[in-house]
Amino acid sequence: MTSQVMLPGSTTFWIKLRASTCPGRMSAIEERLGQKIARLRRAAGHTQAELAERVGLQPEHINRVENGKRGVSIEAIANIADVLGVELHDLCRLQDKDDPKSAALDRLLWFGSRLSISELELVMGVGAAVLDHLRRPEGGAGLA
Repeated sequence: MTSQVMLPGSTTFWIKLRASTCPGRMSAIEERLGQKIARLRRAAGHTQAELAERVGLQPEHINRVENGKRGVSIEAIANIADVLGVELHDLCRLQDKDDPKSAALDRLLWFGSRLSISELELVMGVGAAVLDHLRRPEGGAGLA
């Protein structure tokens, strides 16, 4: 199957999908994408119904996408990224597993994407100073 995708700036991409040649790989990608959407949706404080309404899909569709049981168009993925306040490439950066560090990084990405540049620089500076202090042997207990 071939799909035409229009991206901002009037660029057209043709995507050839061959799900039948590697069905296990497609379902694994869909599952990881669904997990990522679910983590970011929860971090943004949205329900599946709220996300579905804002993206223009049915809540059942979002549920199936998040559970890796249904694919989603690139246009819908771009809309989901927009509603969740993340860049498309960040949404599509998929980890191999749903581990605590990945979830924490998703929350950090969501939080950071809402800050101005000066606020982001301030948070990074304070965070770096705190970590530097905690990692110094004379700085106290340190990090384990």
